[in-house]
Amino acid sequence: KIGEITAEISKETAQIRKQHLKQSTAPVPDDCNFSLRKFRKRLLGKHQCLADAFRVLDLNVNEKIGPQEWGAMFRGSGLATFREARMSFELLDLNRDGSVTLAEFQAALEGVAEIQGIDGLRKRLVSFGYSKTMQVLEVIEASGVDPSRLLSLEEFSIALCRIHVVEPSEHQVIFDNVRDRGDPQSKASINELMSALGSVGPWMLLEDLADRARQKWGSVEATWAGLGPASGETISLQVFEKKLEKLGLNPTAAQKASRILDVDAGGELSRSELLSAMALSRPTLHMEDFRRKVQQRYRSIEAIFRESFEHMEDEELNNDDDMRLSCDEFSEILEALDFSRRETSYLFWLADANGAQRLTLYES
Repeated sequence: KIGEITAEISKETAQIRKQHLKQSTAPVPDDCNFSLRKFRKRLLGKHQCLADAFRVLDLNVNEKIGPQEWGAMFRGSGLATFREARMSFELLDLNRDGSVTLAEFQAALEGVAEIQGIDGLRKRLVSFGYSKTMQVLEVIEASGVDPSRLLSLEEFSIALCRIHVVEPSEHQVIFDNVRDRGDPQSKASINELMSALGSVGPWMLLEDLADRARQKWGSVEATWAGLGPASGETISLQVFEKKLEKLGLNPTAAQKASRILDVDAGGELSRSELLSAMALSRPTLHMEDFRRKVQQRYRSIEAIFRESFEHMEDEELNNDDDMRLSCDEFSEILEALDFSRRETSYLFWLADANGAQRLTLYES
């Protein structure tokens, strides 16, 4: 849809250029050079991320932006001319219902963002609707490419076109990130590309499990009902693995998934452990930005909690009900790491998968 609308606007822009050149020898106005990529760059020049920009634009705070809100916000902001504001709204309103949602806003703008690394490729794939990284391998393999074979830049570029990455400059960037840069003659395989993608996203196995669970059960509660115990709050790993095999995982993958999910290595899986992992594996652009920020601060997060409660033993931290943190207490501890209140609340929600409204320090 973005491509179709852009083509229409390009024709209109060409006509304006011709008219302008006939009427005057002055420079062509900036709004004839409009692109979503430039618009995105301007937004990120004023806001930390696209989600923050959207919240500023959402004057009615109803999680969607209408044309009046859009026009009012851009008036005098320096972000866009009137014509650019109108163009951008039409491009971002993907389903043409007269409003722009956060999902549309992020999908369109991240979909046109220039890929400058593997994390940029990951976001491009999510914005294009890939529900799991393994779909990349499936699409490229279906075109007849052996994923283990080393490919030249030209061959690698053809494979990337299969997943809608078509710009030669982006092909070069991705190729250079995957191959051995120390050897100018080195090549790269699709398996190496998959490994690189795995390093910037969730565990591929958990991503696949989360995708299967979403397709079969949909909701969080239904997922726990389908994969959890008949009663109680924990399930043994052996029983859980049998349920994963029924969901389509082979025995080896089922065993590996259960070991990854069993964070405390207790031999049982809790509701909190499973549902938190499922939430963290969701392919959303908001989650991509949030995951990256948490990864960048992981060591600092661990250190600040240890520092806050270094006088206590591990057993006390786990079992003492008095030491359970509320969302406010959790947020206060993380303030020093440049997390906003919205972000700490989201992180608290992810960890508090059982809905207790309080976290043990171990869960934190």
